[in-house]
Amino acid sequence: MCIKLRHGWANPDPNAAQAELEALARALQRLHPGAASSLRDGLVETLTVTRLGTTGALLKTVFSTNPVESMIEIVREHSSKVKRWRDGEMTL
Repeated sequence: MCIKLRHGWANPDPNAAQAELEALARALQRLHPGAASSLRDGLVETLTVTRLGTTGALLKTVFSTNPVESMIEIVREHSSKVKRWRDGEMTL
């Protein structure tokens, strides 16, 4: 199943990729309905980069979670230095 998911995401034709991923969701439905539902929920969003024709270094960056994880770590590091939170709004 993982190979089918990667193959669908790697397909440069967004319509064909969507068809592949929808077929995978149908195959998962009986044994893994939660996985099938998650795949369907984010299907359009996961193909946005493909629809935009993004390639090269930008494509690698977008497909990686590293930039997001790095940002979360920076926020976590800075917010850990706060000793007293005034209220719930301050934490947001």
